[in-house]
Amino acid sequence: MKPSEQNQESLALIKMLTQSNKSWKAGKHKPAKQAFGDLKKRIEKT
Repeated sequence: MKPSEQNQESLALIKMLTQSNKSWKAGKHKPAKQAFGDLKKRIEKT
């Protein structure tokens, strides 16, 4: 992997972590069991 590709991946990961942290602080989260249940329902609809 080239250093520039590694830098891009690192920045993307940092951005995802920052967004996750903001969402968590804003109360935009739910238990894993509920999240996976919601995903299962969405998959079953298709």
